[in-house]
Amino acid sequence: MARLAHGLGAAIILAVAVLERVRAPALASIDPDFGGYLQPAIQMLSGEGFGHTGSREFLYPAFVFAVLRAFGDLSAVVVVQHVLGIAAACLVWFAWLRIPLPSHPPWLETARRVAGLGLLATQSWLAQSIVYELQIRPEAVTPLFQGALLVAVVEGLRLRMDDHHTGRRLLAVACLCVGSATALAMLRPQTLLLAPSAVLAVGLLLLHLRPGWRLAAAALLLPPVASFALLVLPDRILAAEDPNAGRFMPGVVLSWHFHWVAPMMEEALASEPDAPGQDAVRHLLRTYAEERAHFDPERDHRYADRGFNPDRLFFGPFIRDLDEHLEGGDDAFRRLALGWFARAALDDPGRLVSKVAGELWLVYRVPDGIRFSDRAYVQGPRLQARSLELARGHAWLTDHRAGAAYVADLERAVSAASDPEGRTWTLGDARLGRRWGRVYAALNALFLPLHLAALAVLALPWRHGRPFELGWAAALAAALLLSTALTAAIAHGLRVPRYTYAMAPLGLFTAFACALLVLAWLGDRFGRGTPPQE
Repeated sequence: MARLAHGLGAAIILAVAVLERVRAPALASIDPDFGGYLQPAIQMLSGEGFGHTGSREFLYPAFVFAVLRAFGDLSAVVVVQHVLGIAAACLVWFAWLRIPLPSHPPWLETARRVAGLGLLATQSWLAQSIVYELQIRPEAVTPLFQGALLVAVVEGLRLRMDDHHTGRRLLAVACLCVGSATALAMLRPQTLLLAPSAVLAVGLLLLHLRPGWRLAAAALLLPPVASFALLVLPDRILAAEDPNAGRFMPGVVLSWHFHWVAPMMEEALASEPDAPGQDAVRHLLRTYAEERAHFDPERDHRYADRGFNPDRLFFGPFIRDLDEHLEGGDDAFRRLALGWFARAALDDPGRLVSKVAGELWLVYRVPDGIRFSDRAYVQGPRLQARSLELARGHAWLTDHRAGAAYVADLERAVSAASDPEGRTWTLGDARLGRRWGRVYAALNALFLPLHLAALAVLALPWRHGRPFELGWAAALAAALLLSTALTAAIAHGLRVPRYTYAMAPLGLFTAFACALLVLAWLGDRFGRGTPPQE
């Protein structure tokens, strides 16, 4: 009966998730970055070959191409992304239910199942998930790979306890871990440090096994090689034809920290004005000064403490026109960007440490942390008008059948709009949807206290033994969450909403695991039941 009720509850939650996605408009929206994600797919469909545009990795454009090739309609990309969003929630839920609890009172399993339904609802009803599934952006599919990574971590925990594990399971867990982590790093470069930390986490779990050194070596070495060959190598081959390949991350790092770099450049220019490469330095300082002169702290309040908008700096002539003053192509650009950032970091390492710590604190701080919100602005006429303006400016899109049909759909939507300011879309008009917003608010407020409480109960005495596997699951998920945030904290910042959204599945899983761990300790210390049997 309990399993039947649990299955029925999950079915109702998923039905609501499907309904919310059916209610949302199926017309995809785009932003200024869409060319790097959509143009390679359109070029491939037009017979020009699959390209590599704007230094964007090939994985998401390949996904868009596959959907367009199968269905021939950009709306199909939205539908498929909706399906993958629900699948991602199911993977997170599956990983939760697979956490091994070999020794526990019966009520803990019941609590875990009830919490699992809450986790499934929270992830599948997350408003931001539906928002990004409506866009041509890789954030739409990143939750799927985070769910797969959580499954790999939990299955690694189960392998630690299984004395009769098979070599196939060992290899499958290793491949799932490395493949999903590598895919995440390619979809969102801001998660780059997630890949080595995930491999380290699962590797530590697998090292506890005793399958023989050959099988252990294969499990730890073959997946990284296979992942590199299947995901990284094709991207490097395609990048050879992209004039901007390899410039994205170095350019972002330089633009974001240029207020540190500029004084050092000015000193170097004053001491050696005729040194090689100083024309490029003059160009960077000149465009930086122009950006600061036109900076509006009210419009760009997020960057008021810097006095310039690093994103506008990056996408303007700062990077775009640098080749006119710099010889050596991509290699010279990377040396310039990363070299000056390294000099600034080494000149004052405490400043970099303070900045990274402050950015990581944003993960936990209320209300600016991981935002579990029940409402978002999506797909209003304002966004559709912006998408139409962007789409009309690219002949490679409007000249293709699927692109022309998409532009026609946008034109009809914009002409039929009666509210020029757009509309607010909430998590359904039903009472259930409105009430669930309180759960999101509670998660925001409890995110840090739950982490601290979980750390405390791990150190406190237990009467009947500790559920180490649950503690391992919470600790590993928290480590993966922080490693996801660390790349963005070093190279950029976590004030961009889509960066914090990219951590939502890991954040939700960690919060729920910490809550269940605290509940297990309370039951162990104050429950009246009999001790669990080994």
